[in-house]
Amino acid sequence: MSETVRPTAAQARANLHGVLQLVAAGRLRCSETTRRPAAATVAAVAEVLDGGDFYPDEPIAAFAWPLLVQAGGLAELAAGRFQLTDRGREITVLGT
Repeated sequence: MSETVRPTAAQARANLHGVLQLVAAGRLRCSETTRRPAAATVAAVAEVLDGGDFYPDEPIAAFAWPLLVQAGGLAELAAGRFQLTDRGREITVLGT
């Protein structure tokens, strides 16, 4: 069995920037009850992922990114829509 190494640091920075831009544009929604991203949100995130998702038929990263920016304090849920926090705005201005 052979190992595959995927250097993803630059890709993660690009993905973070893309997701924060979607948040800034008001395009990401999430259930306030379950805190799970809506299907349209997962599709929008999938479009901005550098190199696409890990698996073509499984939106693993596209599902995870909205949760990651929320957990990292870069976005918060307000009335079912993500909005940037002060920290998220600061990172967006810096261009990640």
